[in-house]
Amino acid sequence: MTVAVPTELHRDIALPFLRAGIPVLVEKPIARSLREADELIEAAADANVALAVGHTERFNPAVAAARPLLNDPRFIEVHRLGTFPERSLDIDVSST
Repeated sequence: MTVAVPTELHRDIALPFLRAGIPVLVEKPIARSLREADELIEAAADANVALAVGHTERFNPAVAAARPLLNDPRFIEVHRLGTFPERSLDIDVSST
């Protein structure tokens, strides 16, 4: 299961899947607080399933458009050429 929603929803969306024993890939950052991240990690450990965090570029329209043109890619390098997206400013990267 891939969770690619606003950060504030990561815990609420991912937690039921983890508790049901379904591995989850969460878009970074994992959660909006250390407490929420710990809840996700604990649920994954309790269910013995994978919890991974990273960029879910497969939802990027540019990647989707390029995919039919590629044969067995091993590495894709991207550079952000646009302006900074303010959608990521709703969370803090501190450990509080």
